[in-house]
Amino acid sequence: MRRPHLGRAEGSNRLLPLLLRWCELLDPWARAAALEGVGHCVAQLPAPEVAWHAEFLLHRLRQVLVFREEAVLTALLPALFGAWEVLSPGFDPTAHAALASSLLDDLQRELVYVSDKPAARRSYFRALPALFPLLGLRLCTHLGGLLECCGQLLDIEVATAVAAVAGREGALAAALLPVRDALGLLYSLCRAAWPRAEAHALLVTWLGLGLGLRLRLRLRLRLRLRLVLGVGLGLGLGLGLT
Repeated sequence: MRRPHLGRAEGSNRLLPLLLRWCELLDPWARAAALEGVGHCVAQLPAPEVAWHAEFLLHRLRQVLVFREEAVLTALLPALFGAWEVLSPGFDPTAHAALASSLLDDLQRELVYVSDKPAARRSYFRALPALFPLLGLRLCTHLGGLLECCGQLLDIEVATAVAAVAGREGALAAALLPVRDALGLLYSLCRAAWPRAEAHALLVTWLGLGLGLRLRLRLRLRLRLRLVLGVGLGLGLGLGLT
């Protein structure tokens, strides 16, 4: 059921609290199904009705971040980021700053914890770029730590790609997809935090060029690496490094 019909349904005000309680279910697939329902309600219910549950909604979704199964994260991250998009315009500046800072602390912690979980970290690669522009200047205060996390995940994906290909160029396209997504996360972070991104231009350029050179040396690639090298150079030059 979609807008406006969902908000007009009898008992619609009880949907979010019920689904958020179901997020505690032990089975990952059941938890993921409940989170998909939360995401649907956030998108389809009237914003004032979602705002009525703002504190409970954000608190519970942030709690669920510790469950790092792919099925859970695939449903959780869009629901959490969609809730932030709906709710954050109604926060006063002090509350917005405090909640944004807490959310960024949680996400930075989780980027460390999912580093050894390929499916989980790649879920973040796909979902996080949509959140960064919604956080405003508060993102700049966490830029250094987030860049460090993104750089570490990029290193892991490069090492994973090298191991997966192991000299077999036929496997290259699939192996480089997560590397591309990790670069996309780095790019979206720098673009959203542009007031402070120039201060980190050298680091970002080194990350981009470093991964390209490592792939070139380890896999003896040529034309296919032009895109990767181009992204590395583009990131650095776009941030003001000449």
